Amino acid sequence: MVASRESDPTIPMNAYGTHKLLIENYLRVFASDRQLDYLIVRLSNPYGPLQPVGKGVGLIAAVIDAIKNDHPIDIYGDGETQRDYIYIADAVKAMTSAITYNGIYKIFNIGSGEGKSINDIVALVEATMGKKAQKNQRPGRSFDVRKSILDISLARNELAWHPQIDLNDGIKLTVESL
Repeated sequence: MVASRESDPTIPMNAYGTHKLLIENYLRVFASDRQLDYLIVRLSNPYGPLQPVGKGVGLIAAVIDAIKNDHPIDIYGDGETQRDYIYIADAVKAMTSAITYNGIYKIFNIGSGEGKSINDIVALVEATMGKKAQKNQRPGRSFDVRKSILDISLARNELAWHPQIDLNDGIKLTVESL
């Protein structure tokens, strides 16, 4: 598995990624124009207690809500699309560390550094809740990036940060809150 580094070429595959890169570029220009310092945090897929449940907000919260309310979950393609999930408390700690950072790097990936598929997430939530999900198999979508996993070694080294809540524990805490 190859994780994306901060220094990798940025070639967005969809409108969402294009907008995120556009914001980063505007920030760089604005900071240069106004002689301001800046730092970019590329956050993977955060989840955790109090996350709103709704379309497009987050897979883990959506799966928990669907299983809890006996609603079907749409699985696009084979369900093996992978994402990097980060528990919200770990994300906040990373951003807190970044606030006081005075080094040369301007971009940090904040994630778990591990990829989990949609099928993995559904299975973990099912096991935690002790209940099977209803699934609707849908055709794959052309705009879905197959794997999006972040290399977090720069944040580990420069911010002295690493995630502390693993996915199993994070899902348990999230289930309890929702």
